[in-house]
Amino acid sequence: MDASSIDMPRPDRVNTPAEFIAAMRALRGWTKLTYRQLERRAQQQGDHLPHSTIATALSRDRIPRESTIASFVRACGGDRHAVEVWLAARRRIAVADKAVGHLAYAVEAWLVNRTRYSTKETHAQRVELTSNYAEGTLARAVAESKGDRWVGLHRRHEPPKLRKLVRRLRQN
Repeated sequence: MDASSIDMPRPDRVNTPAEFIAAMRALRGWTKLTYRQLERRAQQQGDHLPHSTIATALSRDRIPRESTIASFVRACGGDRHAVEVWLAARRRIAVADKAVGHLAYAVEAWLVNRTRYSTKETHAQRVELTSNYAEGTLARAVAESKGDRWVGLHRRHEPPKLRKLVRRLRQN
């Protein structure tokens, strides 16, 4: 690792997209460079990193693309090893975030389709639908969610019991 990047902020302990973005902001703060200065440094290294892309990446709650992160870390003074550390953290968080996203989609689909089932639905079919969430996976995903993936759940016209369940899950 480059001597100048020894005390550089690293994303080793971040677990969510919001924490990752906060670590990126800390990295920018560590450099004490403006967005335009970072853009120029990226250009000097052969990267394309517009100042508007940097501003957007640091203001959203989604993790930027790998190419953006690599360019950003290099512009902040990171060497090849520092870039790999940041990209590894991004991949780790993206996988976890995607799993929560898939769960959110599955729950959303289940809620929408739940009202379409006929009275011929068997008990076995109902058990099969809910077995994936029986071990607290849904509750864990809701509790760990920092984004707005679950906002849509309270806006639909679900039965009052379902609204109470969602509210209880969010409180735990």
